Amino acid sequence: MAAYRFLEVADLPAVRRLMDESSFQTGMERPLWFADIQHRLFGSALFDDRPLPAGLLAEKNGRVVGFAGFSYRPFFSGNRQCTAMVLTDLVIHPKHRGILGLMMTKRIIGIFADMTPEIPILGMHHNETASKLWERFGAVPAPGSDETWQALLSPIQLICSKITQSDVPLRWLDTRISKRLVRALAPAKWKKQILIPETHEHVRVEILTKITDLTDEEWQAIMVPPEAEMGVSRTRAYLIWRYFADPRSGYEAFRIRYHDRFTGLVILRITGETAFLYELLTVPGIASGLQTCLEAALHTAFRRHAIWFRAKNITPAVSMVMQARGLDVTHKDYRQFWIYPSNMACSNPAFSFGDFKDD
Repeated sequence: MAAYRFLEVADLPAVRRLMDESSFQTGMERPLWFADIQHRLFGSALFDDRPLPAGLLAEKNGRVVGFAGFSYRPFFSGNRQCTAMVLTDLVIHPKHRGILGLMMTKRIIGIFADMTPEIPILGMHHNETASKLWERFGAVPAPGSDETWQALLSPIQLICSKITQSDVPLRWLDTRISKRLVRALAPAKWKKQILIPETHEHVRVEILTKITDLTDEEWQAIMVPPEAEMGVSRTRAYLIWRYFADPRSGYEAFRIRYHDRFTGLVILRITGETAFLYELLTVPGIASGLQTCLEAALHTAFRRHAIWFRAKNITPAVSMVMQARGLDVTHKDYRQFWIYPSNMACSNPAFSFGDFKDD
C-alpha cells in the first residue's frame, strides 16, 4: 500500500531519481531542471490566495514511486474567472504501474474537487496511455488539442544543410529564387509545408526588452481572446511569470503595429532550427489583425534564421487564419484534455504552446 503526501522542495532530488529510473525525458540538465521545476510548481501559486499544493507523491518503503506536479494558471470560463491547475507531470515507477496510476489520478481529482471554489484540472500533453487513464474518469478532449500547425520557412537552407551538413546561412536564397523553383527543388514530403513569409510596408515589429513595456491599455486589449469560451487568461502577471521569469528563458516578445496602431503581441522561442509560436494575442476589432500578426510572426522567425515554424491551436479563429495562410496541420495519435469537471469542455477553447510545460 502506497502512502501519499504533498510535494516539498526537499523532495525534488527524489523526484528526479524517479524520473531517471522511469526513463522520463526531461530534456534538461540537472541544474536547469531543478530551477525550472521550482519555478513551474512552487512559483505559480501566486495566482491564488490559498496555500495550494505543488504536487503529489506516492511512497513505498521510504522511496518515491509516483509523482504528479501541479502548476497553476489564471483561467476564464465564460464570464467566470478562477484558478486552474495544469497537471505538468505524472510519473509512475515501472515496477508499480497499473493500480497506482489509477489511485493517484483519483486522488488528484479529489484534491481539487474538494476545494472551495473547486479548481478545474487541465491534463495536457500526455501520452496515449495517460490519456486513456484520464478518460476513465470522464475526461473530455478539447477540440483541436491534438493539432500542431507547421510550416517550412526555408527549404533552400534545409536542403543545403542536409547535403553539406553545414549551418552556413543561405536563407536569403529563398526570397531571391522564385517560389515555383523552390517547390520544384524541395523533396515531395516537404512541398505542402513550404511557406515563404511575406513583408508588408505598413507592419512594424518591435522587440520588447521588457514585457512591462506594454501600456495598461495594450494589456487590457489582448488579455482575453474575444472569440474563445475558455482558457488561460493572459494577464500581465501571468505572462511575466510564464516567460520572463522562466529560468529556461529564450522567449522573445514582439509588439506588432499596423499603420502605427497597436495590433497585437507575439511571443516566440527559437530552439535549434525551429521557431515555436507561444503566444499570438491580438486586439479585437482590427480588420485583418490576426492575419497581420501571424504574418509578422512568420517573417520574424524567418529573419531570425528559423527553418521550421510550429504553433499549437491558439484559438479556433487563429486556426482558420493558419489554414488560410497555408500552414500544414499534423495530428497526434492521442488527444489532450480538459480533465475536470467534464462540463467545462467547450467548442472554442484557447490554448497554445505556452500552456504546456515545455516545447
